[in-house]
Amino acid sequence: MSTPRDGGYNHNSSQNNMGIGNLAQELQWVKNDCVLIRNAVILLEQEKDNLRQAVRKLKMENQRQREKMKKLQSEVKKLGGNSEDTDIEDRDYDDIGKNFILIGGAQDPLSLRFECTISDEKGTEHKSAERYYWYKLAEFFEDEEAKKRILSANSSHDAEEAMKTVKGFNENDWNKVKMEHWIKGQELKLEQVRWIALVLKESKESYISIAHQDKMIGTGWRKTREESSKPIFWDGENLGGKWLMKYRREVANNLVYTGPNEKEDILKKMQNLRKLVWRRIDQMQMGGGGMGMGGGFRGGRGGYPGGHGGPPRGTGGYGNGGRGDESVRALSLLLPSFCLQTLVSCGLVVVAMSLLLKAARSSVTLGMRRSSITHGKALPLAARAQVAKPAEPGFYAYTRNWSRDKTFDLSRAPQKGDTPMYFFLRRLGHAYEAWPLFVLTGAWLIVFFYACYISFTKTEIWLDRSKSTAPWDWSRIRDKYTRLHTVVFESVALFGLQKQDTHKRLEIMEVLQDEMMEAAKKRGTRN
Repeated sequence: MSTPRDGGYNHNSSQNNMGIGNLAQELQWVKNDCVLIRNAVILLEQEKDNLRQAVRKLKMENQRQREKMKKLQSEVKKLGGNSEDTDIEDRDYDDIGKNFILIGGAQDPLSLRFECTISDEKGTEHKSAERYYWYKLAEFFEDEEAKKRILSANSSHDAEEAMKTVKGFNENDWNKVKMEHWIKGQELKLEQVRWIALVLKESKESYISIAHQDKMIGTGWRKTREESSKPIFWDGENLGGKWLMKYRREVANNLVYTGPNEKEDILKKMQNLRKLVWRRIDQMQMGGGGMGMGGGFRGGRGGYPGGHGGPPRGTGGYGNGGRGDESVRALSLLLPSFCLQTLVSCGLVVVAMSLLLKAARSSVTLGMRRSSITHGKALPLAARAQVAKPAEPGFYAYTRNWSRDKTFDLSRAPQKGDTPMYFFLRRLGHAYEAWPLFVLTGAWLIVFFYACYISFTKTEIWLDRSKSTAPWDWSRIRDKYTRLHTVVFESVALFGLQKQDTHKRLEIMEVLQDEMMEAAKKRGTRN
Protein backbone atom coordinates (compact mmCIF):
# COMPACT_ATOMS: atom_id res chain seq x y z
CA MET A 1 0.00 0.00 0.00
CA SER A 2 1.49 3.31 -1.08
CA THR A 3 1.45 6.43 1.06
CA PRO A 4 1.17 10.09 -0.05
CA ARG A 5 4.82 10.50 0.72
CA ASP A 6 5.75 7.66 -1.60
CA GLY A 7 3.60 9.23 -4.32
CA GLY A 8 5.42 12.55 -3.91
CA TYR A 9 8.73 10.76 -4.15
CA ASN A 10 7.70 9.04 -7.38
CA HIS A 11 6.52 12.38 -8.80
CA ASN A 12 9.84 14.05 -8.00
CA SER A 13 11.82 11.19 -9.50
CA SER A 14 9.76 11.38 -12.70
CA GLN A 15 10.44 15.12 -12.97
CA ASN A 16 14.16 14.50 -12.47
CA ASN A 17 14.09 11.87 -15.20
CA MET A 18 12.33 14.26 -17.57
CA GLY A 19 14.90 16.99 -16.84
CA ILE A 20 17.76 14.57 -17.46
CA GLY A 21 16.15 13.50 -20.72
CA ASN A 22 15.89 17.09 -21.90
CA LEU A 23 19.52 17.73 -21.02
CA ALA A 24 20.57 14.61 -22.91
CA GLN A 25 18.60 15.76 -25.96
CA GLU A 26 20.16 19.23 -25.85
CA LEU A 27 23.60 17.68 -25.47
CA GLN A 28 22.96 15.59 -28.59
CA TRP A 29 22.00 18.74 -30.50
CA VAL A 30 25.18 20.45 -29.39
CA LYS A 31 27.21 17.45 -30.53
CA ASN A 32 25.55 17.57 -33.95
CA ASP A 33 26.37 21.28 -34.22
CA CYS A 34 29.98 20.54 -33.31
CA VAL A 35 30.16 17.95 -36.10
CA LEU A 36 28.82 20.47 -38.62
CA ILE A 37 31.27 23.11 -37.45
CA ARG A 38 34.14 20.63 -37.65
CA ASN A 39 33.21 19.79 -41.25
CA ALA A 40 33.06 23.50 -42.09
CA VAL A 41 36.50 24.03 -40.54
CA ILE A 42 37.90 21.11 -42.57
CA LEU A 43 36.55 22.70 -45.75
CA LEU A 44 38.11 26.03 -44.77
CA GLU A 45 41.43 24.30 -44.16
CA GLN A 46 41.27 22.78 -47.62
CA GLU A 47 40.54 26.16 -49.16
CA LYS A 48 43.39 27.63 -47.15
CA ASP A 49 45.79 24.97 -48.47
CA ASN A 50 44.66 25.69 -52.02
CA LEU A 51 45.28 29.40 -51.51
CA ARG A 52 48.72 28.69 -50.08
CA GLN A 53 49.62 26.62 -53.10
CA ALA A 54 48.40 29.35 -55.44
CA VAL A 55 50.37 32.01 -53.56
CA ARG A 56 53.46 29.80 -53.62
CA LYS A 57 53.15 29.39 -57.39
CA LEU A 58 52.74 33.14 -57.84
CA LYS A 59 55.81 33.81 -55.71
CA MET A 60 57.85 31.35 -57.75
CA GLU A 61 56.68 32.95 -60.97
CA ASN A 62 57.47 36.39 -59.57
CA GLN A 63 60.95 35.25 -58.58
CA ARG A 64 61.59 33.95 -62.08
CA GLN A 65 60.42 37.21 -63.63
CA ARG A 66 62.66 39.19 -61.30
CA GLU A 67 65.65 37.09 -62.26
CA LYS A 68 64.88 37.67 -65.92
CA MET A 69 64.62 41.42 -65.31
CA LYS A 70 67.97 41.45 -63.52
CA LYS A 71 69.59 39.64 -66.40
CA LEU A 72 68.11 42.09 -68.87
CA GLN A 73 69.28 45.05 -66.78
CA SER A 74 72.79 43.66 -66.60
CA GLU A 75 72.84 43.15 -70.38
CA VAL A 76 71.61 46.71 -70.95
CA LYS A 77 74.30 48.08 -68.63
CA LYS A 78 76.97 46.15 -70.51
CA LEU A 79 75.76 47.46 -73.85
CA GLY A 80 75.58 51.02 -72.55
CA GLY A 81 78.92 50.84 -70.79
CA ASN A 82 77.38 51.62 -67.39
CA SER A 83 78.16 49.11 -64.65
CA GLU A 84 77.08 51.20 -61.62
CA ASP A 85 74.41 49.90 -59.24
CA THR A 86 70.87 51.19 -59.39
CA ASP A 87 70.11 54.15 -57.11
CA ILE A 88 68.39 53.16 -53.89
CA GLU A 89 65.26 55.17 -54.73
CA ASP A 90 64.82 53.13 -57.93
CA ARG A 91 64.98 49.77 -56.21
CA ASP A 92 62.08 47.39 -56.37
CA TYR A 93 60.14 46.84 -53.14
CA ASP A 94 61.17 43.19 -53.11
CA ASP A 95 64.86 44.20 -53.03
CA ILE A 96 64.63 46.55 -50.04
CA GLY A 97 64.90 43.96 -47.29
CA LYS A 98 64.57 45.25 -43.73
CA ASN A 99 66.68 48.39 -44.06
CA PHE A 100 63.88 50.93 -44.41
CA ILE A 101 62.20 53.56 -42.25
CA LEU A 102 58.52 54.51 -42.09
CA ILE A 103 57.89 58.25 -42.27
CA GLY A 104 54.67 59.61 -40.79
CA GLY A 105 53.11 61.26 -37.75
CA ALA A 106 53.41 64.57 -35.93
CA GLN A 107 56.60 63.52 -34.09
CA ASP A 108 58.54 62.61 -37.23
CA PRO A 109 60.76 65.52 -38.42
CA LEU A 110 60.76 64.17 -41.98
CA SER A 111 56.96 64.05 -42.03
CA LEU A 112 55.01 66.90 -43.57
CA ARG A 113 52.97 67.29 -40.35
CA PHE A 114 56.00 68.01 -38.13
CA GLU A 115 55.56 71.51 -36.73
CA CYS A 116 58.41 73.93 -37.49
CA THR A 117 58.08 77.48 -38.78
CA ILE A 118 59.03 77.96 -42.45
CA SER A 119 58.73 80.89 -44.86
CA ASP A 120 57.69 80.61 -48.48
CA GLU A 121 59.00 82.61 -51.44
CA LYS A 122 56.66 85.52 -50.59
CA GLY A 123 57.81 85.74 -46.98
CA THR A 124 54.61 84.22 -45.57
CA GLU A 125 55.29 82.16 -42.45
CA HIS A 126 53.73 78.71 -42.04
CA LYS A 127 53.77 76.67 -38.84
CA SER A 128 54.50 73.43 -40.69
CA ALA A 129 55.11 72.13 -44.18
CA GLU A 130 51.67 70.54 -44.04
CA ARG A 131 50.00 73.91 -43.49
CA TYR A 132 52.01 75.29 -46.40
CA TYR A 133 50.64 72.40 -48.46
CA TRP A 134 47.07 73.21 -47.41
CA TYR A 135 47.67 76.91 -48.01
CA LYS A 136 48.72 76.12 -51.59
CA LEU A 137 45.62 73.98 -51.99
CA ALA A 138 43.39 76.93 -51.04
CA GLU A 139 45.45 79.20 -53.28
CA PHE A 140 45.13 76.81 -56.22
CA PHE A 141 41.33 76.92 -55.97
CA GLU A 142 41.34 80.68 -55.28
CA ASP A 143 39.67 80.54 -51.87
CA GLU A 144 41.01 83.58 -49.98
CA GLU A 145 38.88 82.95 -46.89
CA ALA A 146 40.24 79.43 -46.48
CA LYS A 147 43.80 80.73 -46.91
CA LYS A 148 43.34 83.19 -44.04
CA ARG A 149 41.78 80.55 -41.79
CA ILE A 150 44.65 78.13 -42.45
CA LEU A 151 47.27 80.77 -41.63
CA SER A 152 45.52 81.92 -38.45
CA ALA A 153 44.62 78.44 -37.13
CA ASN A 154 45.86 77.74 -33.60
CA SER A 155 46.38 74.01 -34.16
CA SER A 156 46.80 71.53 -36.97
CA HIS A 157 43.28 70.27 -36.35
CA ASP A 158 41.82 73.75 -36.86
CA ALA A 159 43.90 74.21 -40.00
CA GLU A 160 42.68 70.88 -41.29
CA GLU A 161 39.06 71.86 -40.68
CA ALA A 162 39.70 75.09 -42.59
CA MET A 163 41.23 73.11 -45.44
CA LYS A 164 38.07 70.98 -45.70
CA THR A 165 36.03 74.10 -46.43
CA VAL A 166 37.95 75.02 -49.60
CA LYS A 167 35.40 75.94 -52.22
CA GLY A 168 35.47 74.48 -55.70
CA PHE A 169 37.76 71.59 -54.80
CA ASN A 170 38.33 69.20 -57.72
CA GLU A 171 40.26 66.06 -56.99
CA ASN A 172 41.47 65.40 -60.53
CA ASP A 173 42.82 68.91 -60.93
CA TRP A 174 44.59 68.83 -57.60
CA ASN A 175 46.18 65.43 -58.31
CA LYS A 176 48.05 67.01 -61.21
CA VAL A 177 49.87 69.58 -59.05
CA LYS A 178 49.83 68.22 -55.48
CA MET A 179 53.20 66.45 -55.77
CA GLU A 180 54.86 69.71 -56.78
CA HIS A 181 53.56 71.51 -53.67
CA TRP A 182 54.39 68.55 -51.43
CA ILE A 183 58.00 68.61 -52.65
CA LYS A 184 58.21 72.40 -52.26
CA GLY A 185 57.01 72.21 -48.65
CA GLN A 186 59.58 69.56 -47.78
CA GLU A 187 62.32 71.46 -49.60
CA LEU A 188 61.59 74.68 -47.67
CA LYS A 189 61.69 72.78 -44.38
CA LEU A 190 64.99 71.04 -45.16
CA GLU A 191 66.62 74.25 -46.34
CA GLN A 192 65.51 76.39 -43.39
CA VAL A 193 65.80 73.85 -40.55
CA ARG A 194 69.36 72.56 -40.61
CA TRP A 195 69.07 69.82 -38.03
CA ILE A 196 66.28 68.07 -39.97
CA ALA A 197 68.50 68.00 -43.07
CA LEU A 198 71.29 66.49 -40.94
CA VAL A 199 68.86 63.85 -39.65
CA LEU A 200 68.07 63.00 -43.28
CA LYS A 201 71.80 62.76 -43.95
CA GLU A 202 72.33 60.33 -41.04
CA SER A 203 69.65 57.99 -42.41
CA LYS A 204 72.45 57.00 -44.83
CA GLU A 205 71.45 54.09 -47.08
CA SER A 206 68.09 53.33 -45.47
CA TYR A 207 65.14 53.19 -47.83
CA ILE A 208 62.62 55.92 -46.97
CA SER A 209 58.93 55.12 -47.29
CA ILE A 210 56.03 57.51 -46.65
CA ALA A 211 53.65 55.47 -44.51
CA HIS A 212 50.32 56.82 -45.68
CA GLN A 213 47.47 55.57 -47.84
CA ASP A 214 47.95 58.03 -50.68
CA LYS A 215 49.18 55.77 -53.46
CA MET A 216 50.99 58.56 -55.27
CA ILE A 217 52.95 60.16 -52.44
CA GLY A 218 53.07 57.15 -50.07
CA THR A 219 53.08 53.38 -50.04
CA GLY A 220 49.31 53.02 -49.72
CA TRP A 221 49.26 52.07 -46.00
CA ARG A 222 49.18 54.13 -42.80
CA LYS A 223 51.81 53.53 -40.13
CA THR A 224 49.22 52.02 -37.79
CA ARG A 225 48.53 49.20 -40.25
CA GLU A 226 50.56 46.02 -40.09
CA GLU A 227 50.96 46.01 -43.88
CA SER A 228 52.95 49.27 -43.73
CA SER A 229 55.96 47.41 -42.30
CA LYS A 230 55.87 44.71 -45.03
CA PRO A 231 57.09 45.91 -48.44
CA ILE A 232 55.37 42.96 -50.13
CA PHE A 233 52.01 44.69 -49.45
CA TRP A 234 53.03 48.14 -50.66
CA ASP A 235 50.98 49.14 -53.67
CA GLY A 236 51.77 52.88 -53.83
CA GLU A 237 54.37 54.73 -55.88
CA ASN A 238 56.06 56.30 -52.82
CA LEU A 239 57.07 59.38 -54.80
CA GLY A 240 57.52 61.35 -51.57
CA GLY A 241 59.98 58.84 -50.15
CA LYS A 242 61.86 58.64 -53.44
CA TRP A 243 62.22 62.43 -53.52
CA LEU A 244 63.62 62.44 -49.95
CA MET A 245 66.18 59.80 -50.90
CA LYS A 246 67.16 61.76 -53.99
CA TYR A 247 67.49 64.96 -51.93
CA ARG A 248 69.63 63.06 -49.42
CA ARG A 249 71.95 61.82 -52.15
CA GLU A 250 72.31 65.14 -53.97
CA VAL A 251 72.11 67.77 -51.22
CA ALA A 252 72.02 66.50 -47.64
CA ASN A 253 75.11 64.31 -47.95
CA ASN A 254 77.14 67.41 -48.82
CA LEU A 255 76.34 69.08 -45.50
CA VAL A 256 79.23 69.36 -43.01
CA TYR A 257 78.94 69.40 -39.24
CA THR A 258 80.01 72.59 -37.48
CA GLY A 259 81.58 70.61 -34.67
CA PRO A 260 81.51 67.37 -32.63
CA ASN A 261 78.72 68.66 -30.38
CA GLU A 262 76.36 69.10 -33.31
CA LYS A 263 77.11 65.63 -34.61
CA GLU A 264 76.59 64.08 -31.18
CA ASP A 265 73.25 65.88 -30.82
CA ILE A 266 72.07 64.65 -34.23
CA LEU A 267 73.12 61.07 -33.45
CA LYS A 268 71.10 61.16 -30.21
CA LYS A 269 68.07 62.39 -32.11
CA MET A 270 68.54 59.63 -34.67
CA GLN A 271 68.67 57.05 -31.89
CA ASN A 272 65.42 58.34 -30.38
CA LEU A 273 63.74 58.46 -33.78
CA ARG A 274 64.65 54.86 -34.58
CA LYS A 275 63.47 53.74 -31.15
CA LEU A 276 60.21 55.69 -30.82
CA VAL A 277 59.13 57.13 -34.17
CA TRP A 278 60.52 55.01 -36.99
CA ARG A 279 59.97 51.69 -35.25
CA ARG A 280 57.91 48.92 -36.84
CA ILE A 281 54.48 48.57 -35.21
CA ASP A 282 53.49 45.07 -34.09
CA GLN A 283 49.67 44.89 -34.26
CA MET A 284 49.54 41.85 -31.94
CA GLN A 285 51.05 43.92 -29.10
CA MET A 286 48.93 47.05 -29.58
CA GLY A 287 46.32 47.56 -26.91
CA GLY A 288 43.74 49.34 -28.98
CA GLY A 289 44.77 47.66 -32.19
CA GLY A 290 45.16 50.23 -34.83
CA MET A 291 43.78 53.45 -33.47
CA GLY A 292 44.51 55.88 -36.28
CA MET A 293 47.29 58.38 -35.80
CA GLY A 294 46.53 61.99 -36.39
CA GLY A 295 48.18 63.51 -39.36
CA GLY A 296 47.26 63.79 -42.93
CA PHE A 297 46.05 66.13 -45.49
CA ARG A 298 42.74 66.26 -47.26
CA GLY A 299 40.17 63.58 -46.57
CA GLY A 300 39.42 63.72 -42.87
CA ARG A 301 41.78 62.98 -40.06
CA GLY A 302 44.88 62.65 -42.00
CA GLY A 303 44.93 62.49 -45.72
CA TYR A 304 46.37 64.11 -48.77
CA PRO A 305 43.52 65.33 -50.93
CA GLY A 306 42.52 63.03 -53.66
CA GLY A 307 44.56 59.86 -53.43
CA HIS A 308 42.42 57.32 -55.24
CA GLY A 309 38.84 58.40 -54.99
CA GLY A 310 37.24 59.41 -51.78
CA PRO A 311 35.52 62.61 -50.77
CA PRO A 312 37.26 65.57 -49.18
CA ARG A 313 35.51 64.86 -45.89
CA GLY A 314 35.42 62.00 -43.43
CA THR A 315 38.06 59.78 -41.92
CA GLY A 316 40.06 57.98 -44.48
CA GLY A 317 43.59 59.22 -44.71
CA TYR A 318 44.67 60.41 -48.15
CA GLY A 319 41.22 59.96 -49.64
CA ASN A 320 41.79 56.27 -50.30
CA GLY A 321 38.71 54.36 -51.30
CA GLY A 322 39.37 51.65 -48.73
CA ARG A 323 40.23 47.97 -48.53
CA GLY A 324 37.72 45.35 -49.57
CA ASP A 325 39.14 42.54 -47.49
CA GLU A 326 38.05 43.87 -44.08
CA SER A 327 34.75 41.96 -44.00
CA VAL A 328 36.33 38.73 -45.20
CA ARG A 329 39.05 39.04 -42.60
CA ALA A 330 36.49 39.67 -39.87
CA LEU A 331 34.54 36.54 -40.82
CA SER A 332 37.70 34.43 -40.80
CA LEU A 333 38.53 35.69 -37.30
CA LEU A 334 35.11 34.97 -35.80
CA LEU A 335 34.95 31.30 -36.80
CA PRO A 336 37.70 29.99 -34.44
CA SER A 337 36.12 31.80 -31.49
CA PHE A 338 32.71 30.30 -32.29
CA CYS A 339 34.20 26.80 -32.47
CA LEU A 340 35.99 27.19 -29.16
CA GLN A 341 32.93 28.65 -27.48
CA THR A 342 30.86 25.69 -28.68
CA LEU A 343 33.39 23.22 -27.27
CA VAL A 344 33.42 25.03 -23.93
CA SER A 345 29.62 25.01 -23.89
CA CYS A 346 29.61 21.23 -24.44
CA GLY A 347 31.98 20.76 -21.51
CA LEU A 348 29.85 22.95 -19.28
CA VAL A 349 26.72 20.99 -20.22
CA VAL A 350 28.42 17.71 -19.25
CA VAL A 351 29.58 19.15 -15.92
CA ALA A 352 26.13 20.57 -15.23
CA MET A 353 24.50 17.20 -15.92
CA SER A 354 26.84 15.40 -13.53
CA LEU A 355 26.20 17.99 -10.81
CA LEU A 356 22.43 17.80 -11.33
CA LEU A 357 22.43 14.03 -11.07
CA LYS A 358 24.50 14.13 -7.91
CA ALA A 359 22.33 16.84 -6.36
CA ALA A 360 19.12 15.01 -7.33
CA ARG A 361 20.32 11.80 -5.69
CA SER A 362 21.34 13.69 -2.56
CA SER A 363 18.10 15.67 -2.38
CA VAL A 364 16.00 12.50 -2.70
CA THR A 365 17.90 10.84 0.14
CA LEU A 366 17.63 13.90 2.36
CA GLY A 367 13.93 14.31 1.51
CA MET A 368 13.16 10.75 2.52
CA ARG A 369 14.96 11.11 5.82
CA ARG A 370 13.51 14.51 6.65
CA SER A 371 9.98 13.30 5.91
CA SER A 372 10.42 10.52 8.43
CA ILE A 373 11.83 12.67 11.27
CA THR A 374 9.50 15.65 11.23
CA HIS A 375 7.41 14.53 14.24
CA GLY A 376 9.58 11.89 15.86
CA LYS A 377 10.28 11.52 19.56
CA ALA A 378 13.59 12.21 21.26
CA LEU A 379 16.41 9.68 21.05
CA PRO A 380 16.72 7.35 24.10
CA LEU A 381 19.61 7.79 26.51
CA ALA A 382 22.57 5.50 26.32
CA ALA A 383 22.33 2.35 28.39
CA ARG A 384 23.99 2.49 31.79
CA ALA A 385 25.37 -0.99 31.45
CA GLN A 386 27.87 -1.10 28.60
CA VAL A 387 29.40 -4.24 27.24
CA ALA A 388 33.13 -4.33 27.87
CA LYS A 389 35.17 -4.45 24.68
CA PRO A 390 37.17 -7.67 24.47
CA ALA A 391 40.89 -7.41 23.88
CA GLU A 392 40.96 -10.12 21.21
CA PRO A 393 41.85 -8.94 17.69
CA GLY A 394 39.11 -9.06 15.07
CA PHE A 395 36.34 -7.88 17.38
CA TYR A 396 33.75 -5.52 15.81
CA ALA A 397 32.07 -2.87 17.96
CA TYR A 398 28.42 -2.76 16.91
CA THR A 399 26.27 0.31 17.63
CA ARG A 400 22.63 1.00 16.88
CA ASN A 401 21.95 3.17 13.81
CA TRP A 402 19.10 5.42 14.92
CA SER A 403 18.49 6.67 11.38
CA ARG A 404 16.77 3.39 10.61
CA ASP A 405 14.17 3.93 13.31
CA LYS A 406 11.52 6.42 12.09
CA THR A 407 9.96 6.79 15.55
CA PHE A 408 12.83 9.01 16.81
CA ASP A 409 13.82 12.61 16.04
CA LEU A 410 16.86 11.93 13.88
CA SER A 411 17.80 15.63 13.57
CA ARG A 412 19.52 15.22 16.95
CA ALA A 413 21.77 12.50 15.65
CA PRO A 414 22.72 13.26 12.03
CA GLN A 415 24.61 10.59 10.22
CA LYS A 416 27.45 11.10 7.80
CA GLY A 417 25.89 11.99 4.46
CA ASP A 418 22.59 13.23 5.90
CA THR A 419 23.39 16.92 5.12
CA PRO A 420 24.96 18.57 2.07
CA MET A 421 27.94 19.78 4.14
CA TYR A 422 28.68 16.24 5.35
CA PHE A 423 28.08 14.89 1.89
CA PHE A 424 30.64 17.19 0.23
CA LEU A 425 33.25 17.69 2.95
CA ARG A 426 33.56 14.41 4.82
CA ARG A 427 36.69 12.40 4.22
CA LEU A 428 38.19 14.79 1.67
CA GLY A 429 41.61 13.54 2.60
CA HIS A 430 41.18 10.40 0.52
CA ALA A 431 37.98 11.04 -1.47
CA TYR A 432 39.81 12.52 -4.43
CA GLU A 433 36.91 11.90 -6.78
CA ALA A 434 35.02 14.78 -5.10
CA TRP A 435 37.76 17.35 -5.75
CA PRO A 436 36.97 17.81 -9.48
CA LEU A 437 33.38 18.65 -8.51
CA PHE A 438 34.57 21.64 -6.48
CA VAL A 439 36.99 22.76 -9.21
CA LEU A 440 34.42 22.43 -11.98
CA THR A 441 31.77 24.20 -9.93
CA GLY A 442 34.10 27.15 -9.31
CA ALA A 443 35.14 27.24 -12.97
CA TRP A 444 31.52 27.17 -14.06
CA LEU A 445 30.67 30.10 -11.78
CA ILE A 446 33.60 32.13 -13.13
CA VAL A 447 32.61 31.43 -16.74
CA PHE A 448 28.96 32.19 -15.95
CA PHE A 449 29.65 35.59 -14.40
CA TYR A 450 32.16 36.45 -17.12
CA ALA A 451 29.61 35.55 -19.79
CA CYS A 452 27.04 37.75 -18.06
CA TYR A 453 29.51 40.64 -17.96
CA ILE A 454 30.37 40.24 -21.65
CA SER A 455 26.70 39.94 -22.60
CA PHE A 456 25.61 43.07 -20.76
CA THR A 457 28.46 45.23 -22.11
CA LYS A 458 27.73 44.63 -25.78
CA THR A 459 26.33 47.28 -28.06
CA GLU A 460 22.97 45.55 -28.46
CA ILE A 461 22.02 45.81 -24.77
CA TRP A 462 19.84 48.83 -24.03
CA LEU A 463 19.73 49.30 -20.25
CA ASP A 464 19.83 53.07 -20.03
CA ARG A 465 16.43 54.26 -21.31
CA SER A 466 17.03 57.91 -20.41
CA LYS A 467 18.10 58.64 -24.01
CA SER A 468 15.84 58.42 -27.02
CA THR A 469 18.55 57.09 -29.33
CA ALA A 470 19.47 53.42 -29.26
CA PRO A 471 22.89 52.42 -27.87
CA TRP A 472 23.97 51.18 -31.29
CA ASP A 473 23.27 54.55 -32.87
CA TRP A 474 26.39 55.92 -34.56
CA SER A 475 26.20 59.20 -32.63
CA ARG A 476 26.62 57.26 -29.35
CA ILE A 477 29.25 54.69 -30.34
CA ARG A 478 31.34 56.84 -32.70
CA ASP A 479 34.22 57.18 -30.25
CA LYS A 480 33.82 54.02 -28.19
CA TYR A 481 32.83 51.18 -30.55
CA THR A 482 36.39 49.84 -30.55
CA ARG A 483 36.22 49.36 -26.77
CA LEU A 484 32.96 47.40 -26.74
CA HIS A 485 32.98 43.61 -26.52
CA THR A 486 32.56 41.67 -29.73
CA VAL A 487 33.76 38.13 -29.01
CA VAL A 488 34.65 36.46 -25.73
CA PHE A 489 38.10 35.20 -26.71
CA GLU A 490 40.25 38.03 -28.05
CA SER A 491 43.31 36.08 -29.20
CA VAL A 492 42.94 32.38 -30.03
CA ALA A 493 44.75 30.02 -32.36
CA LEU A 494 42.41 27.17 -33.32
CA PHE A 495 42.59 24.67 -36.19
CA GLY A 496 45.50 26.58 -37.67
CA LEU A 497 43.54 29.85 -37.93
CA GLN A 498 44.98 32.82 -36.06
CA LYS A 499 42.47 35.40 -34.82
CA GLN A 500 43.88 38.85 -34.25
CA ASP A 501 42.67 41.52 -31.89
CA THR A 502 39.15 42.61 -32.76
CA HIS A 503 39.27 46.03 -31.10
CA LYS A 504 40.40 47.89 -34.19
CA ARG A 505 39.08 50.94 -35.93
CA LEU A 506 37.31 50.37 -39.23
CA GLU A 507 38.15 53.58 -41.01
CA ILE A 508 36.09 52.72 -44.08
CA MET A 509 33.01 52.18 -41.91
CA GLU A 510 33.64 55.47 -40.07
CA VAL A 511 33.74 57.37 -43.36
CA LEU A 512 30.49 55.80 -44.56
CA GLN A 513 28.71 56.28 -41.23
CA ASP A 514 29.79 59.93 -40.98
CA GLU A 515 28.60 60.61 -44.52
CA MET A 516 25.26 58.87 -43.93
CA MET A 517 24.69 60.81 -40.70
CA GLU A 518 25.52 64.10 -42.41
CA ALA A 519 23.19 63.27 -45.30
CA ALA A 520 20.40 62.37 -42.86
CA LYS A 521 20.83 65.69 -41.06
CA LYS A 522 20.60 67.54 -44.37
CA ARG A 523 17.39 65.68 -45.22
CA GLY A 524 15.99 66.52 -41.80
CA THR A 525 15.33 62.90 -40.83
CA ARG A 526 17.41 63.22 -37.68
CA ASN A 527 18.75 65.89 -35.37
